[in-house]
Amino acid sequence: MSTLVFFPWLGLKNVIKAGDFSLIPFERGAKPGGLGTALQKSLDEVTEPYIIPPNKPISYATIVKFGTNEITTDLSEEQAASVFAFSELVAISGLSARKYFAASSMSGYWNRENFRIFIQNFTPESHGVAVTTRRRDGSRSTYYSGKTYSFQKPEHVESSSIKKVKLDIPLLDSLLRAKDGLSPETWSCFFESILNFNFANTDSDGIQQEAEAVFIIGAFERLLECGGKENDLAERFVRILRPNSDKSPNDFTRLSAQQTSNRFRHSSTIRDMWIRDFYRLRGNLAHGKVESKYPAIWTLRDHLLHASYAFPLVLKCKLTEGKYYNLTEDDQFHIDLFESLLCEEHFKPQEMEHEHPWDKVIQKAKIDRVLRRPLKKMMKS
Repeated sequence: MSTLVFFPWLGLKNVIKAGDFSLIPFERGAKPGGLGTALQKSLDEVTEPYIIPPNKPISYATIVKFGTNEITTDLSEEQAASVFAFSELVAISGLSARKYFAASSMSGYWNRENFRIFIQNFTPESHGVAVTTRRRDGSRSTYYSGKTYSFQKPEHVESSSIKKVKLDIPLLDSLLRAKDGLSPETWSCFFESILNFNFANTDSDGIQQEAEAVFIIGAFERLLECGGKENDLAERFVRILRPNSDKSPNDFTRLSAQQTSNRFRHSSTIRDMWIRDFYRLRGNLAHGKVESKYPAIWTLRDHLLHASYAFPLVLKCKLTEGKYYNLTEDDQFHIDLFESLLCEEHFKPQEMEHEHPWDKVIQKAKIDRVLRRPLKKMMKS
C-alpha cells in the first residue's frame, strides 16, 4: 500500500521546506514526477477523483512530503497525526495572509477549506483507493476500484483561489520553532487556539455563524490563557495588541458618550469595547441560545470579520513575546489599523461597491504611511 498526502484545493507555485515537511507543487501530467514517468502517472491517477467545475480533475494541488520519506511512502499513525497537526499550522499561515473586500478581488480569497488535507492510501497496480471515514462508534474503510470514487470541491472554496493562495511563511516557521521550543502545556494553548480559529473560518454553510463566534472567542481565551472572565480577556487582549496610538471610546461616534459610559465603563480604548462586546454576545450564544438577547454594538458578521483580522496579529504578538517571531513593519501597520476598522460598519449597504469602508480605511492609512516616511527621514537626519 502506498500513501499520498496532499491539499487538493491548494496549488502552491514553489517548493516550501517547513520543519520536517516539504510542500511540493503538483501539476497534472508534469510535476513533480515529470512527463511520462511512473511516479507522475500514479500521482495523476490518485488525484483524478478530486473534481472542480466543470466536472474535471484538479490540475494543481500541493503534496506534503514527511522528512526523508519518498512522496508516496506509507505513514505510521504517529506520522499521520503529525501531518494533520502540520496542516492546521499551514491553514493559520494561509488565513494570516488573506485579504478582504477590494483587495481580495485582486489577490484572491480563501478560507480554511483550501487547507483541507487528505491522506490517500492507494495501490498503483490495481488503480484503486482506500477511503476511511469517521463514525460516532468508530470508523469505516471503503475500497474503491478504478474511477468509481470522486470528491467534489466544496462550493464555498473558490476555484480561482486554488492557485492564488499565499502562505505567511515567517509565521509558519515561527510556529514550528515554538512547537519544538515550548513546553507541551504552553504549546497546547497555542495549538488549541489555532484549531478553534481555523474551525471558525471554513465559510461552510454547515457551521452556523453563532457557532463560529463561540469557537473564535475560545481561540482568543486559549491563546491568551484566560480564566473565562470578561475583564481577564479584555485586559490581556488590549495589553498584547498595542497600536502606536490608541483610539478612545470618544472616537467611536456610533455611541453617545453616555451610552459608552453606561455600557463600557471599564473601557479606555475602542478595541477594549470591541472584545467586551464580542464576549457578551458570545456568552448568550454559548449557552444554547440561537438568537442572542444581548444588544450588541457590532453585528455578528462584523465581529467575525474583525476577529478573523485580529487573531493572526495577536498570535504573532504572543510568538514575539516568546522570541519565536519578530513583528514586521507591515504587522504593526495592520495592528495600527485595527481600531480604525472597528469604527466602520462594513456590512451596511454601500452606494458604490468600490468605496467600501474597509478599503477606504486601508487606503488612507497607506497614503499616510507614505507621506510620513520622508518626515521620519528628516527627523533622523
